[in-house]
Formats: sequence, C-alpha cells, structure tokens
Amino acid sequence: MDMKSLSERVSTLYSAWNDLLIGGKPCSDDNILHEVTHNWHDSKSEWCSELPSMKQHAILTPTGFGKRTNGGTLRLPNI
Repeated sequence: MDMKSLSERVSTLYSAWNDLLIGGKPCSDDNILHEVTHNWHDSKSEWCSELPSMKQHAILTPTGFGKRTNGGTLRLPNI
C-alpha cells in the first residue's frame, strides 16, 4: 500500500474515532467501523484492519478534542 492510501485510511479512522469520543459514544472497533461506513463511505469497510496498529501509537489515538467533523459525512437529500 502506498503512503497516500495509508494516510487516507489513518486520517479517516482517526476522525471517525474522534467523532465518537466527542459524541460520548463507545469506541469499539465495530463502532468505529460503523461510523466510517455509515457517515463517510461504505467502501471503506476493510479499513478497520489499520486500527490495531493505530492503537499501538499514542499519537494515532484520538482524545475527543475539537469539533465533530462534517467534511466526510455523507449527505442525505433534503436534510
């Protein structure tokens, strides 16, 4: 996998994980994957394989700081 693809995976997972923390929701791997596939894009379901290595590095573990993301959130018509 090239660095650009890996960076996209890690940044998307980080953002989804951080959004769960901001919302006070449990951050299990299943919940993070659900956040990615339902609020970002369902084609990213295989990306959960990056979570174990993210959890080994404190800098890649979100803290719930900041505002919830909305740039990657799927848009629903008429909402």
